Amino acid sequence: MAARGSGTIASRVPLAPIETLPKVPFPTRVPTASSAPEAEKLSPREVEVLEFLVKGLAYKEVAAELGISYSTVHRHIEGIYKKLHVHSRSHAVAKHLGA
Repeated sequence: MAARGSGTIASRVPLAPIETLPKVPFPTRVPTASSAPEAEKLSPREVEVLEFLVKGLAYKEVAAELGISYSTVHRHIEGIYKKLHVHSRSHAVAKHLGA
C-alpha cells in the first residue's frame, strides 16, 4: 500500500512516445444535415421551421413568417426534437448544421 501523499497513479505510469501511438484516420467528410439519416425523416415544413431557428428567429416570429399559429410551430419543434434525438433548440440547430 502506498503512503499518503506519494503521488498519483498517473505520475508513476510510464507514458509511450506519441510516435508509437496508432494512427487513426481523420474523417475526410463531416456529415451534414442533408446527408444525416435523421434529416431524411424531417418533413419539408419541419425543415423550413428549423431553417428559421438557424436564423435565430423566436417561435412567435417563425409563426408570423409562415402564417401559422404559435402552437403549430411548437408542435413542429416537438417533432424536430424527437426525430433528431435532441432536447434543445441549440442542439437541434447544431445537428442540422452538421456540428
